[in-house]
Amino acid sequence: MEETTLDLRDIVKTLKKRSKLIVKVFLAVVIAAAVISFIIPPIYEAETTLRIKQPKGLANSLLGDLPVGNPLGAKFLMSTYAEILKSRTVVQAVIDKTQADKEEPPTYEDMLKRITTQPVMDTEILNVKVQAKSPEEAQLVANTLVETFIDRLTTLVRSEQSTV
Repeated sequence: MEETTLDLRDIVKTLKKRSKLIVKVFLAVVIAAAVISFIIPPIYEAETTLRIKQPKGLANSLLGDLPVGNPLGAKFLMSTYAEILKSRTVVQAVIDKTQADKEEPPTYEDMLKRITTQPVMDTEILNVKVQAKSPEEAQLVANTLVETFIDRLTTLVRSEQSTV
């Protein structure tokens, strides 16, 4: 096999020779990025944090069967609450409260794409992020989502307790 060596002078010579092409490609990419950033509307994100703690007095309810106290149980509980938060009942109520004045309010599926839930590792904290076209709308939807979730959770717990 033949060994090839690169000399620094050869590299600099090649770069000088191709400098016009390098500058043209760089400018084309910068112009394309600038045009795209002006065309695509900005998306704002509001983030809120929930602390999910299992009440102690649910020994006889359905939630009393959850394996709380171990990491797997906490993860299961966080996933359950994240799904309740994204449920049609909660999200549709948020759409009705926050998007009613719009000509064409988003559908449940569209709103669901704008909502992200992420449990914080090894904690009882659930991060909720909502994306919108304005910072005020993102904040309003995030706050309304959390309030509606808490109301829904309260309703579920009360109905379980009355059943028990």
